[in-house]
Amino acid sequence: MKQQKNVAVLGATGSIGQNTLAVIRHFPELFKVQVLACQNNIQALEPLSHEFNPQHIIVGNERSAKILSQKLKREVAFGQDALVASMQLPQLDFVVSAISGAAGLQSTHAAIKHGKRVALANKESLVMAGKLLQQLAKQTGAKIYPVDSEHSAIFQCLAQQADLSEVSRLILTASGGPFFGRSRREIENVTPEEALRHPTWQMGKKISIDSATLMNKALELIEAHILFAINPDQIDVVIHRQSIVHSMVEFQDGQLLAQMSCPDMKMPIAYALAEGKRLPLVNRKPEAIVARLTLGQKPKSVSQLSFHDVDHETFPAITLARYALHLGAYGPIVLNAANEIAVAAFLAERIAFHEITLIIKRVLESIAPTDVLTMQQVCDIDEISRQKSEQEVDKCAQDEPPKKLAMN
Repeated sequence: MKQQKNVAVLGATGSIGQNTLAVIRHFPELFKVQVLACQNNIQALEPLSHEFNPQHIIVGNERSAKILSQKLKREVAFGQDALVASMQLPQLDFVVSAISGAAGLQSTHAAIKHGKRVALANKESLVMAGKLLQQLAKQTGAKIYPVDSEHSAIFQCLAQQADLSEVSRLILTASGGPFFGRSRREIENVTPEEALRHPTWQMGKKISIDSATLMNKALELIEAHILFAINPDQIDVVIHRQSIVHSMVEFQDGQLLAQMSCPDMKMPIAYALAEGKRLPLVNRKPEAIVARLTLGQKPKSVSQLSFHDVDHETFPAITLARYALHLGAYGPIVLNAANEIAVAAFLAERIAFHEITLIIKRVLESIAPTDVLTMQQVCDIDEISRQKSEQEVDKCAQDEPPKKLAMN
């Protein structure tokens, strides 16, 4: 590892961004923040700008930029163009891509285009344009390191595996979200507030809803297919409520490797930033940065691990992801766009919880097959899918509201 890496943290005020900065804060000899970017949470970005003093600060719109610029008494850039332009800074070594949703695609593409090392938390980039981004990375020498705990786990399990033909299957673990064990009928009228109560992780609203529908795991299945070049039929998902085993790899001889740790995103983030090396997170002086996983019967120890099958009837998101992959390269783009629109509509209480996956299914079935050979085609399919998704949301919103939101 070189003496100090210059890092861009995109999505700095979100959960991944905050955990990234926590790692950087403890290892100033290894990492220097050069770019801080967020949408418009300038209240949270202001103290971070003072603390890390990055070369570039970027927010979502001009109004937020003016307000923050006055507070900091320095230039603050804004908009997608400024974000993309910052990716070509010659001194920039590493980009943490943690902007939520399709909004993170352009900056991720720009980082790879300019040969940067990318710690990828924005799974939507690979879902929408994974093969194009990987082809580009081969051309530019860019490296992609997964940050999602599940993909980091697989990455670690495969670290010494030279022959990937020996891999039988990948097993992604899912917490099951707040509605594990409920029937389809029991979740029809749940509220956004209930859906946001994730049992394990503190996350943003969109990813919390994705975890409740299991769409987060569906997107991760697609991401794993792209990252590790493995057939989707060789990727399974199991429910693991303790969130201790983050994923597993089964080999042709029947043996499994599992990666285990306390549920803390600082670990996969640090592993990505250190490019597969291990930073002393539990042995850091004067105090550990993360909790040590202890096994046994002592207080706060893990004494039992449990695994359950996914209820695909109640939570059809993973089935939809497999169907999207079956459609071809355009399918995951449609899936992601429809999901983003449907989740936003649910959070706005325009549709019921179970209608999120219903809308996705309808949109997947309605979009005509399309080639995906360029980034422009990715954007075009995304836009068409969003328009169709809005139409489906409007249809659902015209249904009887008492049935959908009776518990509000």
